[in-house]
Amino acid sequence: MSLLSGLVHLVLAVAATMSPAPTVALTFDDGPGPHTAQILDALESAGAVGTFFVVGDQLPGREQLVADLVDAGMSLQWHSASHPDLTGVSDSRLAAELDIPGSLPGPDPSCVRPPYGATDSRVNQAATGAGLEVTLWGVDPRDWAATSSQQVIDAVMADVEDGSVVLLHGREHTANALPQLLERLHGAGFQTVLLCA
Repeated sequence: MSLLSGLVHLVLAVAATMSPAPTVALTFDDGPGPHTAQILDALESAGAVGTFFVVGDQLPGREQLVADLVDAGMSLQWHSASHPDLTGVSDSRLAAELDIPGSLPGPDPSCVRPPYGATDSRVNQAATGAGLEVTLWGVDPRDWAATSSQQVIDAVMADVEDGSVVLLHGREHTANALPQLLERLHGAGFQTVLLCA
């Protein structure tokens, strides 16, 4: 090997170690719910992070769990007060759905994910007026319809790429899939990142 060839290999090796790892944002909608604590445990055990888009109706009685999410360094964002299709509600109801309770722990949410991903110019304008950025997703494994944890894992891994935002829900199959999914993502070189943090 010539000196020049050796230098080229050295430069490529150094560049490879300096390249940032591919990232993925795991997001969890519709909670907090019965499986949120299990999801949090899986994330913490793997040294991973997630973004939780919470529904106001789900908060009463789960205040400690929501505080635990914030304390663990997760991103807490808004999903609406009661999970309607925001494009079909009145202006006053839309404003109420985007109104975040002052009792929510941690930093004020900066993003909203409209239920069902249903948005239009009126919803976008109302969100902006409420100081919220509408945030959707790029990978939808349809975990809410999955019949097994493996189905959730396979669907995510089939579509995930650098910079993906993955839509997940606090369902049993998702919670059970998470440890193996995180292991697969880590094995593929992915680093989890927060949205709206």
